[in-house]
Amino acid sequence: MDAASVEKTVSKPAQVPPGPPRLLLLTRQIAPFLATALLVGVALLISGCATAQSVDLARGAGSRIRKVALMPVDPPVNVLVMNIGGGASMFGAIGGLIQGADNSEKSKAYKELMIERGVQLDRPLTAALRDQLKRSGYEVTLITDQKPKVSADGRTKNFKEIRTDADAILVVSVGAVGYISGQFSTYYQPWVAATAVLFDARTKEVLYTKTFSAGFKMKVKNAVHIETAERYKFPSYDELSGHFDESINGLVDGEMLIAGQVAEDLKLN
Repeated sequence: MDAASVEKTVSKPAQVPPGPPRLLLLTRQIAPFLATALLVGVALLISGCATAQSVDLARGAGSRIRKVALMPVDPPVNVLVMNIGGGASMFGAIGGLIQGADNSEKSKAYKELMIERGVQLDRPLTAALRDQLKRSGYEVTLITDQKPKVSADGRTKNFKEIRTDADAILVVSVGAVGYISGQFSTYYQPWVAATAVLFDARTKEVLYTKTFSAGFKMKVKNAVHIETAERYKFPSYDELSGHFDESINGLVDGEMLIAGQVAEDLKLN
């Protein structure tokens, strides 16, 4: 893959086409499947009709990487609190609209709580990735003096102009955090959806990419699901918001699990 293929727009987000991955697929919705889910609702999360890109780090590629430049993680794109199996959704289109409005109201309220309490989920994940990569045998630097170019519509980030003396650049982007009550469940559980991409710092070839879902399990092919602790499940939104600090701990825990899995995937032999 050459540098000319670095940009990728997301106009038809239903499924990733076959063939070699192209940089950069990182958008404000992170990946095609997630963009669709956030725009048209939660149907894609439970239908299993989407596919996420997945590339394992090849043994040969790993052997030539010793220094990784880490882009600081941006704040989550979306904060969502959703009851997928809510009673109102069982009553046709009108019921679905009512449930959707309720989900929107709860998402807004939870996000406002995060803002009021000064919650920052980007910094813990950045620090965890840096520390875990070091434990996996890499020299790690943090890129703080450069930022990717953002397209005019704000949907695509282009990293091809990023310069570093590292062998590879790691970008981890969080598309959504929040709490989801799935079908046939009355409990809200944490959800952290993120995509990790490692690419060659010189050629911009994608060396590794995975999509992760910590907590709530998305039915997305190739997405890596990571279970979170049972103690972070709440029987109602009132319980969730009433134990706000504990709920944030659940989201941070999901981020730590994702950081650990990325480092494990990239671990030097």
